[in-house]
Amino acid sequence: MRNSGLKVFLALLICTAYLTGFSYTGEAVWDYLSNGDRFEPNTKIASIDISGLPQKKAAQKVEDSIKQWKNENPVKLTFLQQEQILPENAIQFNVDESIRSAVNGQTNPLEVSLDSMLVDRILADLASNDASQIDMDTVKKQIVESAVNLGQGENYNLEKYVAGEERVIHEASLSVPADDPEILKFVQSNPTVKIEAQSQWSLFKQFPEATDQSSLGMLASAVFQSVLGTNFIVVERHTGIAVPSYTSPGLEAKIIPNEMDLKVFNPNHTDYSLTFELNEGNLTVKVTGKPLLYAYEPVISEPEYFPFKQIIRYNPALSVGEEKKTRSGADGLLINVSRRVLDSQGFSMGIEKIAEDFYPPIHEILEKRYYVPIETVEPVINDLLNPETGLPAAPADPEPAPAAEEEPASEPPVQEEPETKTQQPAESESESGQSDPKEEPAAAENQEPIEK
Repeated sequence: MRNSGLKVFLALLICTAYLTGFSYTGEAVWDYLSNGDRFEPNTKIASIDISGLPQKKAAQKVEDSIKQWKNENPVKLTFLQQEQILPENAIQFNVDESIRSAVNGQTNPLEVSLDSMLVDRILADLASNDASQIDMDTVKKQIVESAVNLGQGENYNLEKYVAGEERVIHEASLSVPADDPEILKFVQSNPTVKIEAQSQWSLFKQFPEATDQSSLGMLASAVFQSVLGTNFIVVERHTGIAVPSYTSPGLEAKIIPNEMDLKVFNPNHTDYSLTFELNEGNLTVKVTGKPLLYAYEPVISEPEYFPFKQIIRYNPALSVGEEKKTRSGADGLLINVSRRVLDSQGFSMGIEKIAEDFYPPIHEILEKRYYVPIETVEPVINDLLNPETGLPAAPADPEPAPAAEEEPASEPPVQEEPETKTQQPAESESESGQSDPKEEPAAAENQEPIEK
């Protein structure tokens, strides 16, 4: 009995071990038969780790990652502030081929293809008339490279992919003193200055050791004139109260250390450079880089003039009749600075206003001698003074005063007497004194008429 019981126990133990081992080994065998070999450690497809996974599970993990990447990283195409999302079916992933060609122990790329016709149509619709200027092949290549590695979603700005090699975009020249020490130092130490994409550049920060305002003004004016023929944005610029001799109205840029500066912003998605050249007193500044989508033409308006006035100052220290001009006058100016935008065919697309420069008139100052009226003296004294010199006026030749005419005493009206009355004898008149014959007409004229 004891032996038979032991035999039963051993049989049950062997059966249990067999069933347990078969369940584990069977699963492993089934995985091997259905999924094949597992990938070794440090094996990736793009950024997806598939280490230790059989091919089927690795393929499923890759497909899930691709789906998540499409949802979180849409491919955006932009052009002149217009945006277009690339459809998901434009990028096609070949997961099976990626799994079959994956090499153990390293990072492997995804097999990606692009629906070229669909992408070309979207790019052409977005760029419209400027599509011929865009390097479409480079755009599509960049999209595929990003998808192969499942990188972060990018915004593909088509303005960045303008076809053509780097060249001079615009240049300007300015006559400067050939021996100016600060200009020589700047050109020698900064033959080329890089302005990074979508970044700001400051002339004073580039040359902080400069102290001469005139030298800085020449450098700033040359830089301003060069960027005026691009799409660079002028962030900060100043002008003086008078047009300097080294430049023309509308093209000045004034710098005062630590107070005034010239700052420009590169709005493009590529870097550009400023090249400085000094040759026999001629300073040339060039803007070089990839071709811009449009051409820019500087436009300086005809100046509007504001006449100056004459200011008279009276200086008692001057001699009689002396005049002294202490400051010459100059008319004021108003100039509009802008640039014309031209398309690839040379047609104008509009005018972009840059600045409005105003130079106030400089009034002329003239000094001369004048007197200060003495208000405490009788007015007749001031009338006797020469208003120009303040000295007594020379007496004029007196004219003889006309003889005053004597007016006869008024007599009461005389009643006309009848003819029978005799007149007074002539001797009575002689007693009272005979009147002057010259005064008789005047007396007759002053005599009032006799009432009848």
